[in-house]
Amino acid sequence: MDISSYTSNVQPYGLSGGTNIASSKESTLQTIQQVEKERETALEKSNASLKQEPALPISDEERDALIERINEFVDSMNTGLSFRIDEDTGKEVVTIYDAKTGDTLRQFPSEDMLEVLKRLSEHSTGLIAESV
Repeated sequence: MDISSYTSNVQPYGLSGGTNIASSKESTLQTIQQVEKERETALEKSNASLKQEPALPISDEERDALIERINEFVDSMNTGLSFRIDEDTGKEVVTIYDAKTGDTLRQFPSEDMLEVLKRLSEHSTGLIAESV
């Protein structure tokens, strides 16, 4: 078996010829300790920033105004939410509808999917209702 001459020049990554392993370990240990200190400092800073100051008390008028604004925003979306269980499939159905007109905007799962599930439960052979 012939071994190419260039393979003898391959050295491990990060180590050049003559690198002192002991000093490498010491510097690695110092680097790890420094990184741990920096991580602890960053963690302490983030914990300090998460601490919230107590909320300032607001007057009754301000609270009522905020409630009014929230109600106006919710009313402006003009949508309603309905939950039900489909009788044929037994699946939960969520419907988003227009609050003023009652029109369905979205439904999960859709009527088509409910029909597929109904057919699957009625016919254990699959989606085909009639055979030819």
